[in-house]
Amino acid sequence: MTHPELTAPSSPLTTEYVDSFREPHSHTTTSDITIAASPKYCHSVDSASASVAVIDDHELVARSLADVLTNWGFTAVPLSCGNLQLEELVDLIDHGWWWGDRSRIALVDVNLRDDLDGVRLVRPLHQRGISVAILTGVDDRLRLASAVAAGAQGLVSKGQPLDDLHRTVELLARGQPAIPLAERCAILDWFSAERRRIKPLLDHLATLTKAEAVVLAELCQGLTVDEIAVGHVVAVATVRSQVHSILMKLGLHAQRDAVRLARVARWPESRTVLFD
Repeated sequence: MTHPELTAPSSPLTTEYVDSFREPHSHTTTSDITIAASPKYCHSVDSASASVAVIDDHELVARSLADVLTNWGFTAVPLSCGNLQLEELVDLIDHGWWWGDRSRIALVDVNLRDDLDGVRLVRPLHQRGISVAILTGVDDRLRLASAVAAGAQGLVSKGQPLDDLHRTVELLARGQPAIPLAERCAILDWFSAERRRIKPLLDHLATLTKAEAVVLAELCQGLTVDEIAVGHVVAVATVRSQVHSILMKLGLHAQRDAVRLARVARWPESRTVLFD
């Protein structure tokens, strides 16, 4: 089931947002980041020649998508990350019995667990020759751009019609990226500029101790010093001392300024999203 005229799906993740990734008069390049190369193999296949692993934190969603893909003629299996660590999950997917000699595709939910971002699966899977498309229900430019830089070949919104999923998987099954080149370049240019903008802020934040980082993260969540003290069963004076140390290290004078800096830097999520 091949369609020579098949084009990348039109979805907010790859068309509507592309202008927001482009900066006016921007001259940024992608030379300062490591961009995963496309898989070495590229050949036309029909749906029966492709296997798809659906990795989602919601078992029902994974199973439903796998059923849809199976009805389209693909070999599809739902997978749950459970309590597996990143390396264990990558090995499970890589050595799956379902692959056979078919083209390998993984649909990865961007939100797997609190301690496991789906974006972190992209690079190791891509390095093993598995084409990856990110499934997302959120509009997070930084994480989606990070996934593309890591080698994701497609971005699929859970809120878009199933036809978009079909076109994405079929393109990947044929060894073709589901993100048009111009849009991919715009995303990567934006990501490169964002890395350069945020890195100095992260360097400052990296000077915080683990305890101070926890306090700042909870301040960013809207907790007060008194609430943080109660939550950690420590004296209010202890938390105030940690806040004072945070301000000294960051060269700031007010608690709200520390919170603003952390939010501008998309901290702490940006530590792994930008530089893993």
